[in-house]
Amino acid sequence: MTIPIIGEASDGSSPNRRPDASPSRSRGLFDGSALANGRTSILLVVLVLAMVAALFGPLGAQKAHAEDNNPTLYLGSATPTDYVNFINRIRELINDGGSTSVAGAGSAYQVDHAQNNNPGHFLQVDIHVEDGTVPGNLNGYVRLQLDRSNLYLLGWWDVHNRYYYLGDRTPSDGERSRWESGNYIKSKDMQRVAGENYTDLERVSNERRANMTISRPTMNAAALYLYNANPNYTNQDRARGALRMTQLISEAARFRPIRDSNSFAFSWDNGGITVLHPSLAAQENNWGLLSDRFNWLLHQPAGYRDPNPLTGYRRDSIHGAVSIILTTAILYAQYVLATSKSR
Repeated sequence: MTIPIIGEASDGSSPNRRPDASPSRSRGLFDGSALANGRTSILLVVLVLAMVAALFGPLGAQKAHAEDNNPTLYLGSATPTDYVNFINRIRELINDGGSTSVAGAGSAYQVDHAQNNNPGHFLQVDIHVEDGTVPGNLNGYVRLQLDRSNLYLLGWWDVHNRYYYLGDRTPSDGERSRWESGNYIKSKDMQRVAGENYTDLERVSNERRANMTISRPTMNAAALYLYNANPNYTNQDRARGALRMTQLISEAARFRPIRDSNSFAFSWDNGGITVLHPSLAAQENNWGLLSDRFNWLLHQPAGYRDPNPLTGYRRDSIHGAVSIILTTAILYAQYVLATSKSR
């Protein structure tokens, strides 16, 4: 029999935080002055190339990390490849250090494994707003705090280093301190925005994951809601920004179809818009269940087929979603999971 799972937690009570459940060289002849000028020119070229490489990485591509070596995404200039590299870098950093291979799936379909109670605790990522959208600051970015153990969005810092958080806890000094220029800087103060589950986050934001528009403008607005201390921004705006960032970052790192669908928002060829299909949004509630079954299959003999498979959703060719019966670990890796919860 097959077990449909997408109906579970249909009230959205699962998660951002859920219940438990990757020339040739030629030699010429120069006089002394020509040689000196040549050396000067070469030094200048090397200096310029080094500056470009420091900002963009090889061949003009964005680096997956910048400030303080954090995974970094530039909303104004990112390409689909930049976005995928950004998400994959996050996956690498939270992986438990074990194998990411799935026998028979192919090298392009690695699945990372989050580590329960990861001793690293937190992972900070930076989202740069588009140039010109922050008056007087062409390089503004919001720094978000993720839980390394499960990719939950815990909170973020605004432009004045105020820490906003999700949930009913009191953040520890470790959580509210950001690594900046070689030092930990504790936030000036803190403010709760909403609960840490999707039910409360959607209620406060008055926005839903299902059919959410993913585009540069919507994600840039989200980053500004979090980064800017604009007095006109409300708690609803901040909750809206947080909800969008969970889809752009956390869920994309967990689910391969969400990562791949989101990447089209950074294409200059298709209008740069994609919509989160309701079935893919609902599947987010079952990350723990899907992970448990996938991990179990990994411990079975090669080629083992699940006698009671779960049903999941994958992307179709037009950014929709179609159901898939997940009989093997290969299918999980190729169509559903990018990161598994534990191992």
